[in-house]
Amino acid sequence: MQVMKLLVVLGARPQYVKFKPICDFLIYHNIDFYVIDTGQHYDDSISKSFIRDLKIRIDYTLDASNTSSIKFISEVMMKIDGMLKKINPSILLVMGDTNSTLAGALVASKNNIFLAHLEAGQRCWDKNRPEEINRIITDEIASIHFVSSMSAIKNVSNPVFTGDMEYFFLNECEKNGIIPNITYEDWYLMTIHRTENTSVERLEQIFDMVRKINKPIHMPIHHRTDKVIKNEWIKIPDNIIIHKPFSYFEMINAMASCRAIISDSGGIIKTSPFFGKKCLIPLESTEWPETVSSGYSILGNDLSFIERKPHVERNKDMYYNPKACELIERELIEIHRHK
Repeated sequence: MQVMKLLVVLGARPQYVKFKPICDFLIYHNIDFYVIDTGQHYDDSISKSFIRDLKIRIDYTLDASNTSSIKFISEVMMKIDGMLKKINPSILLVMGDTNSTLAGALVASKNNIFLAHLEAGQRCWDKNRPEEINRIITDEIASIHFVSSMSAIKNVSNPVFTGDMEYFFLNECEKNGIIPNITYEDWYLMTIHRTENTSVERLEQIFDMVRKINKPIHMPIHHRTDKVIKNEWIKIPDNIIIHKPFSYFEMINAMASCRAIISDSGGIIKTSPFFGKKCLIPLESTEWPETVSSGYSILGNDLSFIERKPHVERNKDMYYNPKACELIERELIEIHRHK
């Protein structure tokens, strides 16, 4: 029987983090795998710093044009399709909900390659959100679904609960003394990048809201948000301090030391309980509902939620499964064996 050969497609910051513990595990266990980076996060300060800091192995970089979603998805599909004969994978693994995820899933389907989806089944139930469409289509195509939360299990067939790989990585960092002491300093952390939050009208609404906070707000700027602010001459409130995009470990330090968080980033919303921080989500829905039901997050614009009583108990186990990597390996080998 042919030896299992795994092809991994990624290209955005959250995917680098999700893949880090899997990458280390595959290398340690001498499993044959190849990694394609689509270049979706094309800014050097975003993608290259993550890959460098996390020490992720990348075998092929596509550098696809990301001027529009349609152009990016089609170009990535064509380039991956052209590489399949060279790589000849038996299984293709995608993760999350980005355009890179969707492109990889569609190529696997069209080439009859077994597809595995990591972070499957997450839903915000808003089909106006591009990420939701990517999740739904990818889950329909995938044959096995590695789910990060208990709420995701009911949304897919063939679910395997692995927990969230970032929680796995953060817990390993904690064991190795990399996570700094948790403090509640007198400033807030804010990140805004979702499509529905980066119109002129919406950014101005968010800025009007946070202008009422009488404390500094540190905001590492996303390239999409930065472009709108500059092109439309949007006035930034005096209490907001703009930063270049943070590296992964800079973000960890910020989350560990801030008073509380304002963010529309799924990764930050999801990991706020790990750092014991409240998170105000300027959206109408989230794909991580457990953070809301457990009191770590709230949807909307109620600033009092993060301004009162900032100290909350850390929950390092909310999405943590210590056997995640072993489960992923076991399931992939089992599927390959029965192909």
